Amino acid sequence: MTGGSHVIVGVSTIVAIAMLTGEVPDRIGFGMVILGSVLPDIDNGGIITSVIPGGRSISKGINAIVGHRGFTHWLIVPIALILSGIFYSEYLIWLGIGYLSHILADSCTLAGVPMFAPFSDRIYGLRFFRTGGVVEWLISGTLIAGIFYFGTPIFMENVFPDGFKIR
Repeated sequence: MTGGSHVIVGVSTIVAIAMLTGEVPDRIGFGMVILGSVLPDIDNGGIITSVIPGGRSISKGINAIVGHRGFTHWLIVPIALILSGIFYSEYLIWLGIGYLSHILADSCTLAGVPMFAPFSDRIYGLRFFRTGGVVEWLISGTLIAGIFYFGTPIFMENVFPDGFKIR
C-alpha cells in the first residue's frame, strides 16, 4: 500500500477500536498510531523517511541489508510493541496498533508479507490488490467515508475536544 493509504487504515483502526471497546487515544496516542501506520516502510523510502531527520539515509541502509518487507514487516515487531506498552507506556500500545494495521494492510497486496518471520520464510496474505492500484484507492476512499461518518464524533469528543486550535 502507499503511505497515504496506510495512514487512512491506521485512522480507521482507531475508529474501529473506539467503536468496539470505547478506548480512544489522546492526541499523542493518535499521533503514535499514525507513526506506527507508516513506520514499517522505513525500509523502502516511504513517507516516514521525509519526516525523520536523516530518514532517507536510514532507509537506504535498512533496505541494503534486508530489502523491502524484511524485518520491519514481521508480526513479532508490533506484538513486542504492544506487550511493552502494557508494562511501560500506553503510547507503545498505540504505536504497535498502528504498526499492526500496516502489516495487515500490506498482507492484502499482491506481494504479501513475511508475517511469521523469522520463524517462517513463507509470504502470507490475502493478495487481492496491487499497491497503488484502483482497488487500493477504492478501499481508501471507502475508509475515508467511514472515518468521517463514524470517526468525527469520536475524534471531536476525545482526541480534539478543543477543536483544531493551535496554542
